[in-house]
Amino acid sequence: STTGSDSISRSTTERRRPFTGSRLEKQTAAIHLIFAEFWSRQLGVPYSVAASGTAPLSYQWRKNGSAISGATSATYSITAASVADAGSYDVVVTSSCGAVVSNVAILTVNTAPAITTQPDSQTVRAGQTVTFTSTASGTPPPSVQWEVKSGSGPFTSIPGATSTTLLFTATLANDGNKYRAVFTNSCGTAQSRTVKLTVKP
Repeated sequence: STTGSDSISRSTTERRRPFTGSRLEKQTAAIHLIFAEFWSRQLGVPYSVAASGTAPLSYQWRKNGSAISGATSATYSITAASVADAGSYDVVVTSSCGAVVSNVAILTVNTAPAITTQPDSQTVRAGQTVTFTSTASGTPPPSVQWEVKSGSGPFTSIPGATSTTLLFTATLANDGNKYRAVFTNSCGTAQSRTVKLTVKP
Protein backbone atom coordinates (compact mmCIF):
# COMPACT_ATOMS: atom_id res chain seq x y z
CA SER A 1 0.00 0.00 0.00
CA THR A 2 1.07 3.59 -0.47
CA THR A 3 1.09 6.36 2.08
CA GLY A 4 0.68 10.06 1.58
CA SER A 5 3.41 12.55 2.15
CA ASP A 6 1.42 15.65 3.00
CA SER A 7 0.12 16.82 6.34
CA ILE A 8 -2.65 19.13 7.37
CA SER A 9 -1.62 21.55 10.09
CA ARG A 10 -3.87 23.61 12.28
CA SER A 11 -3.29 26.01 15.14
CA THR A 12 -5.73 26.06 17.99
CA THR A 13 -6.87 29.19 19.75
CA GLU A 14 -5.39 30.34 23.01
CA ARG A 15 -7.03 29.23 26.24
CA ARG A 16 -6.43 31.05 29.51
CA ARG A 17 -7.38 29.95 32.99
CA PRO A 18 -6.40 31.53 36.32
CA PHE A 19 -4.02 29.65 38.60
CA THR A 20 -5.09 29.37 42.19
CA GLY A 21 -2.45 29.77 44.88
CA SER A 22 -1.48 31.81 47.90
CA ARG A 23 1.23 33.84 46.16
CA LEU A 24 -0.37 34.84 42.85
CA GLU A 25 -4.14 34.61 42.92
CA LYS A 26 -4.40 36.40 39.56
CA GLN A 27 -1.55 34.57 37.86
CA THR A 28 -2.66 33.15 34.50
CA ALA A 29 -1.08 30.68 32.12
CA ALA A 30 -1.34 30.89 28.34
CA ILE A 31 -1.14 27.64 26.43
CA HIS A 32 -0.85 27.32 22.67
CA LEU A 33 -1.08 23.84 21.19
CA ILE A 34 -0.04 23.23 17.60
CA PHE A 35 -0.98 19.90 16.08
CA ALA A 36 -1.23 18.09 12.77
CA GLU A 37 -3.09 15.21 11.16
CA PHE A 38 -0.62 12.87 9.42
CA TRP A 39 -0.82 9.96 7.05
CA SER A 40 -0.06 6.54 8.49
CA ARG A 41 3.64 5.83 9.04
CA GLN A 42 4.50 9.52 8.83
CA LEU A 43 7.74 9.93 10.80
CA GLY A 44 7.84 12.23 13.78
CA VAL A 45 4.33 13.41 14.61
CA PRO A 46 5.12 16.47 16.75
CA TYR A 47 2.98 18.06 19.41
CA SER A 48 4.34 21.16 21.12
CA VAL A 49 3.04 23.55 23.75
CA ALA A 50 4.12 27.04 24.79
CA ALA A 51 3.09 28.02 28.31
CA SER A 52 3.77 31.07 30.46
CA GLY A 53 3.52 31.14 34.24
CA THR A 54 5.54 31.00 37.40
CA ALA A 55 8.62 28.86 36.82
CA PRO A 56 9.41 26.06 37.04
CA LEU A 57 6.70 24.58 34.82
CA SER A 58 6.09 20.85 34.53
CA TYR A 59 4.28 19.05 31.72
CA GLN A 60 2.22 15.89 31.46
CA TRP A 61 0.87 14.85 28.08
CA ARG A 62 -2.30 12.76 27.93
CA LYS A 63 -4.00 10.57 25.34
CA ASN A 64 -7.77 10.18 25.62
CA GLY A 65 -7.55 11.60 29.15
CA SER A 66 -4.86 9.21 30.41
CA ALA A 67 -1.29 10.23 31.20
CA ILE A 68 1.35 9.11 28.69
CA SER A 69 4.31 7.57 30.48
CA GLY A 70 7.48 9.64 30.07
CA ALA A 71 5.75 12.44 28.14
CA THR A 72 6.78 15.26 30.48
CA SER A 73 8.42 17.89 28.28
CA ALA A 74 7.01 20.79 26.28
CA THR A 75 7.15 18.69 23.10
CA TYR A 76 5.69 15.24 22.55
CA SER A 77 6.56 13.29 19.40
CA ILE A 78 5.29 10.02 17.93
CA THR A 79 7.75 8.21 15.68
CA ALA A 80 6.20 6.25 12.81
CA ALA A 81 2.57 6.87 13.76
CA SER A 82 0.24 3.88 13.48
CA VAL A 83 -3.52 3.45 13.72
CA ALA A 84 -3.14 2.72 17.45
CA ASP A 85 -1.84 6.27 17.96
CA ALA A 86 -5.05 7.92 16.76
CA GLY A 87 -6.93 9.76 19.49
CA SER A 88 -7.31 12.96 21.50
CA TYR A 89 -4.22 14.57 23.00
CA ASP A 90 -3.77 17.35 25.53
CA VAL A 91 -1.20 18.47 28.07
CA VAL A 92 -1.44 19.50 31.71
CA VAL A 93 0.98 22.31 32.63
CA THR A 94 1.66 22.78 36.33
CA SER A 95 3.47 25.46 38.34
CA SER A 96 3.68 26.26 42.04
CA CYS A 97 0.50 28.30 41.62
CA GLY A 98 -1.69 25.64 40.05
CA ALA A 99 -2.34 23.78 36.81
CA VAL A 100 -3.96 24.40 33.46
CA VAL A 101 -5.06 21.99 30.73
CA SER A 102 -4.51 22.76 27.06
CA ASN A 103 -7.14 22.51 24.38
CA VAL A 104 -7.45 19.09 22.76
CA ALA A 105 -5.62 18.05 19.58
CA ILE A 106 -7.14 15.25 17.50
CA LEU A 107 -4.74 12.93 15.70
CA THR A 108 -6.25 11.05 12.77
CA VAL A 109 -4.02 8.41 11.19
CA ASN A 110 -4.96 7.80 7.58
CA THR A 111 -4.47 4.33 6.07
CA ALA A 112 -4.58 2.95 2.55
CA PRO A 113 -7.49 0.68 1.53
CA ALA A 114 -7.30 -3.00 2.46
CA ILE A 115 -9.73 -5.56 1.05
CA THR A 116 -11.90 -7.12 3.75
CA THR A 117 -14.43 -9.01 1.60
CA GLN A 118 -13.54 -10.62 -1.72
CA PRO A 119 -16.07 -11.29 -4.50
CA ASP A 120 -16.68 -14.82 -5.81
CA SER A 121 -17.01 -16.14 -9.35
CA GLN A 122 -20.56 -17.07 -10.37
CA THR A 123 -22.40 -19.30 -12.80
CA VAL A 124 -25.95 -18.25 -13.70
CA ARG A 125 -28.50 -18.60 -16.46
CA ALA A 126 -29.39 -15.76 -18.80
CA GLY A 127 -32.00 -13.54 -17.17
CA GLN A 128 -30.90 -14.29 -13.62
CA THR A 129 -29.53 -11.66 -11.26
CA VAL A 130 -25.79 -11.44 -10.74
CA THR A 131 -24.48 -10.10 -7.42
CA PHE A 132 -20.82 -9.41 -6.73
CA THR A 133 -19.81 -7.95 -3.36
CA SER A 134 -16.51 -6.58 -2.12
CA THR A 135 -15.61 -4.34 0.82
CA ALA A 136 -12.48 -2.61 2.05
CA SER A 137 -11.27 -0.79 5.14
CA GLY A 138 -9.28 2.45 5.16
CA THR A 139 -9.14 5.98 6.54
CA PRO A 140 -10.63 8.06 5.09
CA PRO A 141 -13.25 5.55 3.92
CA PRO A 142 -12.37 4.51 0.36
CA SER A 143 -14.56 4.94 -2.68
CA VAL A 144 -15.21 1.94 -4.92
CA GLN A 145 -15.42 1.48 -8.68
CA TRP A 146 -16.30 -1.83 -10.31
CA GLU A 147 -14.51 -2.75 -13.52
CA VAL A 148 -15.19 -5.32 -16.23
CA LYS A 149 -12.91 -7.08 -18.71
CA SER A 150 -14.43 -8.60 -21.83
CA GLY A 151 -12.36 -11.04 -23.85
CA SER A 152 -8.76 -9.93 -24.32
CA GLY A 153 -9.55 -6.26 -23.78
CA PRO A 154 -8.50 -4.14 -20.80
CA PHE A 155 -10.47 -3.61 -17.61
CA THR A 156 -12.84 -0.66 -17.96
CA SER A 157 -15.00 1.14 -15.40
CA ILE A 158 -18.68 0.20 -15.27
CA PRO A 159 -20.72 3.43 -15.31
CA GLY A 160 -22.55 3.99 -12.03
CA ALA A 161 -21.04 0.89 -10.35
CA THR A 162 -19.76 2.70 -7.27
CA SER A 163 -21.21 0.73 -4.37
CA THR A 164 -19.79 -2.31 -2.63
CA THR A 165 -22.36 -4.54 -4.38
CA LEU A 166 -22.51 -4.89 -8.15
CA LEU A 167 -25.99 -6.02 -9.23
CA PHE A 168 -27.21 -6.65 -12.78
CA THR A 169 -29.21 -9.08 -14.94
CA ALA A 170 -27.08 -11.56 -16.83
CA THR A 171 -27.19 -11.89 -20.59
CA LEU A 172 -25.34 -14.30 -22.86
CA ALA A 173 -23.14 -11.36 -23.88
CA ASN A 174 -21.78 -11.30 -20.32
CA ASP A 175 -20.54 -14.90 -20.50
CA GLY A 176 -16.84 -15.11 -19.73
CA ASN A 177 -16.54 -11.53 -18.52
CA LYS A 178 -14.23 -10.82 -15.61
CA TYR A 179 -14.96 -8.35 -12.80
CA ARG A 180 -13.09 -6.64 -10.00
CA ALA A 181 -13.62 -3.81 -7.50
CA VAL A 182 -11.09 -0.99 -7.11
CA PHE A 183 -11.03 0.91 -3.81
CA THR A 184 -9.34 4.31 -3.58
CA ASN A 185 -8.68 6.95 -0.93
CA SER A 186 -6.09 9.67 -0.41
CA CYS A 187 -3.52 7.10 0.77
CA GLY A 188 -3.68 4.62 -2.08
CA THR A 189 -5.59 1.99 -4.03
CA ALA A 190 -6.50 -1.66 -3.52
CA GLN A 191 -8.04 -4.10 -5.99
CA SER A 192 -10.20 -7.07 -5.18
CA ARG A 193 -9.42 -10.39 -6.78
CA THR A 194 -10.68 -10.87 -10.32
CA VAL A 195 -13.76 -13.07 -10.67
CA LYS A 196 -15.37 -14.68 -13.69
CA LEU A 197 -19.01 -14.76 -14.72
CA THR A 198 -20.34 -17.80 -16.57
CA VAL A 199 -23.75 -17.37 -18.21
CA LYS A 200 -25.65 -20.41 -19.51
CA PRO A 201 -28.63 -20.27 -21.90
